[in-house]
Amino acid sequence: MLYHKNSFNYWVSIFFLRRIGLLLINAFPFLIKIVSKLTGEPVQRIEKHLKNLKKNKLEYLKMGSFIHKSTDGPDNIYSSVWNKNSCKKLFYAFKTINFKIHFFNKRHLLGFDKVLPEKLIDFLGKRFGWHLWVFLKK
Repeated sequence: MLYHKNSFNYWVSIFFLRRIGLLLINAFPFLIKIVSKLTGEPVQRIEKHLKNLKKNKLEYLKMGSFIHKSTDGPDNIYSSVWNKNSCKKLFYAFKTINFKIHFFNKRHLLGFDKVLPEKLIDFLGKRFGWHLWVFLKK
């Protein structure tokens, strides 16, 4: 299982919402509890992101570094995201490569999951899910 670059989580949540959210919380600290409640992200974890932002300035929000901190927490050293083409290059020594995309984290919908049909959420998971499973044969 690899993190899927062509996912809702990467392009909407990490690339856009989380970075904008941190800037807003940095400017308006009272928002921290509201964001925590909306996203399910613990206040302590958001506070650690803010601490990193204050220490590293806007450099922290560049995708080259923020992807590491945004996937597995603000103390994470390294994470990477992959698409099907980059997986093919990574696993070039294998003959057959099959992919399965899944896991659409509903909390990224910020409450909209309660009004969207489950079939639509399932479809989104199969197309824009966060997990990219790669099946290989030597």
